[in-house]
Amino acid sequence: MLTEDQKKSEEGTKLLEVSIENMRIGTRRYARRQNKMIRGRFLGHPSREVPTIYELDTTDLTKWNEEVKNKAIQIIDSYITGQTCCFEPLKSNITEEKKLIDGNSRNYCDVCNRLILGDKTYEIHLQSYKHKKVLKKKMDQKNTIEQKDSSTVEN
Repeated sequence: MLTEDQKKSEEGTKLLEVSIENMRIGTRRYARRQNKMIRGRFLGHPSREVPTIYELDTTDLTKWNEEVKNKAIQIIDSYITGQTCCFEPLKSNITEEKKLIDGNSRNYCDVCNRLILGDKTYEIHLQSYKHKKVLKKKMDQKNTIEQKDSSTVEN
């Protein structure tokens, strides 16, 4: 958007360098978000059946053919031919504990008188401020009733 004279000036050059650096930062952030999404959506979900996922290093463009293109071709060829791939796929980050969590289970909280679906959601509920507040309130009520009962028994 600068004129030719502005582009050739020192200010135009600095503006271009800053713009390029901002573009690089934005691209790195976008790549990190994509990696996080892939790992969370495909590798971190216990009940999801996904194909094998491979990671290719695209950071150095001078090594593009060796690190990306040739590896991708070998991975695709091994998939098509049904042979074992020579590259290591990404490992799933699902623990045995996560595999045992049932997302469809029904849990009833006697303290809050609520039905909660899913084991993970129930765990979160038990640690929540609202649950602890209701629990404390019921414990206080129970203690006052016991104190009243014990004072009437003494009289």
